[in-house]
Amino acid sequence: MLLLRVLEKGIPAATVFVRNSGTEDKLALYLRGRADLSGHLETLAEKIYTFLLLSFKDKNSPMAQAEKLVLKCLEDGAKQKIELKHEIFTKISLERLLLEMSSRQKLIRKEGDCWSITEMGRICSNYSERSE
Repeated sequence: MLLLRVLEKGIPAATVFVRNSGTEDKLALYLRGRADLSGHLETLAEKIYTFLLLSFKDKNSPMAQAEKLVLKCLEDGAKQKIELKHEIFTKISLERLLLEMSSRQKLIRKEGDCWSITEMGRICSNYSERSE
């Protein structure tokens, strides 16, 4: 757990809070602050979120390996259909995986009937390739 207070002239202006689930392989990021800091907080959130995704994901879990495969599949362009063709992925729900990757992690997005990779997804995919 991490709690960070952002001070401006000694007065609290914003708070950053990161906590792990305790029961699942998940982290939560919360940022709160004055309305006039919203743009700065969004920028900060993107940087912190990227760091958390790259640093704390269990790369050996089947879900993380499936995510990596989906990102690799979408690197060269949008696709209507994504398949996980490996026995380690038989217990993973593709629907749940795509939902997690799109709505929660913002790694991919659905446009019409096609899936495409987001900038965040591209960053994670590139980092994954360099770290192997």
